[in-house]
Amino acid sequence: MYFPRLRKINDALKEIKQVDPNTPLKWRTIRSLIKAGQLTTFKLGPAILINIDELYALFGGKEIKWDIYYALPFTW
Repeated sequence: MYFPRLRKINDALKEIKQVDPNTPLKWRTIRSLIKAGQLTTFKLGPAILINIDELYALFGGKEIKWDIYYALPFTW
């Protein structure tokens, strides 16, 4: 069973910057991806959570397909 690795936007950026300290990725970029519908979000209280695996797939060049019945992303 797959369990998504959910992170707040700032925590996702911290994790990415640990892997690549010179990344140009910013909070605003991730927020723009969310508003464009390219990243799935989950609301938990005041926090907006994103699936960091989905973010890695997006920048890793994998195409993300959506399961319209469950609104959860999966890759082909």
